[in-house]
Amino acid sequence: MKKAKAVVVTSILFGSLLVGVEASSAATKITNGTACSSKQKNKTTKVKIKGGTDTYRCTTSPTASAANKNKLVWVHLDCLEGDKLYRETVAELNKAKADPSLTPADLANAQSTVDSFKTIRSFVCARNF
Repeated sequence: MKKAKAVVVTSILFGSLLVGVEASSAATKITNGTACSSKQKNKTTKVKIKGGTDTYRCTTSPTASAANKNKLVWVHLDCLEGDKLYRETVAELNKAKADPSLTPADLANAQSTVDSFKTIRSFVCARNF
């Protein structure tokens, strides 16, 4: 009798798990890297999350590999802003390297700033962010 109950309970749990997976995959969840269409290009969409709303834009990902650089995907606005800040700090570092009045410590600080923005960008641009 106990074995039969265990089989029934296991079947019910497994069945409900399958139904849950099937239902969640039916609706497309928008996160970084979720494909979007050319009709949606440059449009934004808001996704409700616990405690707020996330906003995504249909565009190419700033961190995509060369093979996917032209693929349209949903990208979180924080990713786009993080990429903009990263590129600005890289440009500033390149200018600083050409400035002979800066000390090695100044250049190390500038490089540290670039590295920090690169880390932030990689976090906010990560898939499923």
